[in-house]
Amino acid sequence: MIMARLREIYDSQIPNFGISNLKKILYDRSCTSLIVHEDGNVIGGLTYRPIRDNTSAEICLCAIREDRQREGHASQLMKALKDDIHSRFPGSIRSIVSSADVGAVAWFEKMGFERAAEDLMEEWHGHIEEIKNGIFVINNIDAARKEEQCTTAKS
Repeated sequence: MIMARLREIYDSQIPNFGISNLKKILYDRSCTSLIVHEDGNVIGGLTYRPIRDNTSAEICLCAIREDRQREGHASQLMKALKDDIHSRFPGSIRSIVSSADVGAVAWFEKMGFERAAEDLMEEWHGHIEEIKNGIFVINNIDAARKEEQCTTAKS
């Protein structure tokens, strides 16, 4: 029931992805879905998977119900993703990547992602789920973690 509701949210918020692709990813054993819910109601989710011998993680899908956007739920999911990666893949996953639609790029940048250079995009082609007219974004979590540790140490 929860996964069906998450699939409906993904389908409504990412309509160009296609229901067959959504089902393929949601029910893929290599994927993990993190879900935000309140009083038993699914608000949104983030589905990711480790790729490239567990050295990177791909955000395959991320969406929040339209009526619950701009409440910090997506930021909460990103923090949960990084925590999950650190606990399940300690030290091995060094970057998080995604093919973002144009409307999501600003949010990814706010979360510390950068638009990838053309040569880097070619390197990842075929390793990640690409959406039509998607913009490849990447976050080096090793660098972010080191920067965070330096800031904490200075405090």
